[in-house]
Amino acid sequence: NHSSDSTFTLFAPQSSPLYQLPPRKRYTWIHDQLRIVCRQEQPPSNQWALASPFPSNLREPKLARNCFQQTGIVEGDLLCGEQKWAGGAQRKGSFGLVHQGSISQADLPSEFPTRLAQQMGSDVTVLSHPPQVPQATVEQLAQTRYASGEWLSRVS
Repeated sequence: NHSSDSTFTLFAPQSSPLYQLPPRKRYTWIHDQLRIVCRQEQPPSNQWALASPFPSNLREPKLARNCFQQTGIVEGDLLCGEQKWAGGAQRKGSFGLVHQGSISQADLPSEFPTRLAQQMGSDVTVLSHPPQVPQATVEQLAQTRYASGEWLSRVS
């Protein structure tokens, strides 16, 4: 459940160097930019790090139903201490690359999204009033699609 998370979306066109990177390198780069901004914005006592590659001599853990659980950590996730703090998913196509990120239960300053966007790129468009989706539509979609066994057990 990501209802108390902060989310962000990054779009990179095919002409972007980010589009050309392999998926793990893109994922890690995006979270490294987030780590840089967190170090500037968050208390210095927070220990920010990227999750390391899983040791090749061990079996990779199965993904957790809750991606912020310990067993849901994958290479490139942003950690604060030993807790997963940010993760995301990507879709790449002829249109470009879309990365949908989620920051776990974050209480972020209002300028955080703009600073993150500026850290990631030079051509930034910030939507100050994103389109609103009626709550009833959100709840129906959450129940009929994203809570279904088919959706929760799929692997991409």
